[in-house]
Amino acid sequence: MRTDCKRDNAQIICPNATMLGFGIRHCKRGFWVHFKDENDRERVGRAIGRVTCEGKVYIEVATAAENFSSAFIRWADPAKVLEIRRSPPRHVFNFFADTDGWQQDAIFRALEYGVSDLHDQMNANEESTS
Repeated sequence: MRTDCKRDNAQIICPNATMLGFGIRHCKRGFWVHFKDENDRERVGRAIGRVTCEGKVYIEVATAAENFSSAFIRWADPAKVLEIRRSPPRHVFNFFADTDGWQQDAIFRALEYGVSDLHDQMNANEESTS
């Protein structure tokens, strides 16, 4: 880890982040960030904080490898952030980590009501089981 850079938890404004749907333009620790890296490859990760190094501000992001074999830290340029979301509910992670299957019946039931995104699907699943 570089010691010549300053780290803090201050929010970062990302001028090019979308405001559509639930998107926001300010990033804080714990938020999910969809960004382009230094090679213009799209990545998704969770913000750790703000880094200021050599006069430039970055978002320090924990992201997974594309094959989920490892996790690593990247510094995202705020101008290259495409979308920011507050932390998704834990049940979204539980859905992907479920070792008993993908609960296909619950998802198909949710889709019958016109639900189109995973967050909505999981909420519809919770409502149908309560």
